Amino acid sequence: VLVGLVGFSLSHARQHSAFVLLDCMQDLECMKAIAAMAVLTGALTCLGAEQAELRGRVICLLEERNGAQPATNHAHVYGFKTAEKDWKLVRAKFSEALFVDKRLHERELLLKGKVLADGLSFEPITIRSIKDGVVHDLYYYCEICAIESVAPEICVCCQGPVELVEKPLRL
Repeated sequence: VLVGLVGFSLSHARQHSAFVLLDCMQDLECMKAIAAMAVLTGALTCLGAEQAELRGRVICLLEERNGAQPATNHAHVYGFKTAEKDWKLVRAKFSEALFVDKRLHERELLLKGKVLADGLSFEPITIRSIKDGVVHDLYYYCEICAIESVAPEICVCCQGPVELVEKPLRL
């Protein structure tokens, strides 16, 4: 039944979720499908993760904790240093730029995202920079195709390079 609902809009799925629930109450697999549909329709949020906004800088946790430079060819463990504490950054689609674009390590950043259940890890969803006290939207842009992206990868359309863009945020 859930497979049949995938083609419908989310509002359509929400309207028919009560019907699906009644039709599948006896079947464990259907109960799993209902839970998945609840996530897809926004009826259920990720448990164990709270939303937060952090202001600080990207750091290598190994370098920060050791005080001196570790071995020159060490694998970086990226974190985010705030006034309160150091967070371990979670690498995901929306945080990829923090791991691959070293220019972001030189900037003061404002990250919005999820604090994971361990209370030590942070998964950024939105990355913004702060220049002279002004918050800037931060994204990558292909001039040829006029496409914005969240990471400094090649353009999904023309396979050309993308440029880092910082625009003052209009509130």
